Amino acid sequence: SRKNVLYIVRKVRIMENKIISQFVIEFNRDMDVYENVKREIHKLLEKKLHDTGVMALVTSRVKDPGRLKEKLINRNDEKQYVSKEDIYSDIVDLIGLRIALYFPNDIDRVESLIKSEFVVERTKVFPEKRRKNDTYSNRFEGYSARHYRITYSFGEKQYKIEIQVASLLMHAWAE
Repeated sequence: SRKNVLYIVRKVRIMENKIISQFVIEFNRDMDVYENVKREIHKLLEKKLHDTGVMALVTSRVKDPGRLKEKLINRNDEKQYVSKEDIYSDIVDLIGLRIALYFPNDIDRVESLIKSEFVVERTKVFPEKRRKNDTYSNRFEGYSARHYRITYSFGEKQYKIEIQVASLLMHAWAE
């Protein structure tokens, strides 16, 4: 009956919210570890970029717990989280770094560096497809960058991290 369906839906929603809340509580509890991982990768990238002569600005952050909870609630209708593992496999930017290149042509050198230092699960290029227009060409086609989803071992745990690489101009535009 309709009443039974509504009851089941309500129970599922409560369960999903418990999973999200529990995930955020544990994430908040482990914030020091996430900060340590972020600092270690940040330092490593700065050193490697310096050693290879790539001029860049490296910034990093750990996801804000409040924004994380908001993101999870918004994505839950589509993703249907039933476990913390579902969330870990979906959210790839609990730790995020951005490499802002002074010289955009260094992007291939940085890609080689990232691939030599980390396990790269996925590379995403923006824009995915450039529009072709025979009458004129855009001077600025919007956000242009490469995002790398990496796995990083710290202690006994694996962390999924996103590294975004773009020009300094793109960095400013994204901010």
